[in-house]
Formats: sequence, structure tokens, C-alpha cells
Amino acid sequence: MRLFDKPLGREIGSRFGKCQQVCLTGTMATGLTEQFDTIKTQLDLINQKLQSEPETPPQTSLFQTTTPTKVGLYYFNQVVDQKLPPEQQINVDSILPVYRIFPASKDLLVDTINELIK
Repeated sequence: MRLFDKPLGREIGSRFGKCQQVCLTGTMATGLTEQFDTIKTQLDLINQKLQSEPETPPQTSLFQTTTPTKVGLYYFNQVVDQKLPPEQQINVDSILPVYRIFPASKDLLVDTINELIK
């Protein structure tokens, strides 16, 4: 690669941590090849380790339910808030619960968050 022999190439190379001496000697490709080989070796070791580990059984959620569960979702009620005097607006009293009943759930926490987003 001769890009780094040019002034613009030296400028770009210096910004990416490539020193001018390395860029001009032509050993950059050799250095990159060695780095890629090292990375490939490390990835191969990681893959071997992952393949040799026994599969872990899926974990059950702490929030799993088998019966319907009532959950309070709290929302800001702008209509109630606007009825308050200006100095009391954006008040904690304007945050009101809306109750939902969730059937049996594998993960009640995820279901609740999804309902809040809706």
C-alpha cells in the first residue's frame, strides 16, 4: 500500500495511530497480517471454549406467574394536572394508577413494560 507515502496518506495515517516511519517502510501489510493472525487465533480459542462448555438450561424468570395478576401502571394525567392552580401543576398527585390484569405470564416484568410502552 503506497497511500501512506503521500502527504494526505501520512496525515490520515498519523490520525489512526500509524506512524510515518511504519507507513513508509512497507511493513504495514506484514504488521496487519500478524495482528489478524493473532485475532484469528484468539477467536478460534474462544469458539473452542464455547463449544466445549455444556449448554446451560434456560433460566426461569423471577417474575413468572401461573395465575392472573393485577398490576398498577402509573401515568401522568395531564387533565387532572391542568385543573390544579399553576403553582401546583406537575404535581405528584397528577400521577395516577391505571390497573391491568395480566393472565399467567412467563415474564410479568417484560409484559408490564410492554404495556407501559403501549
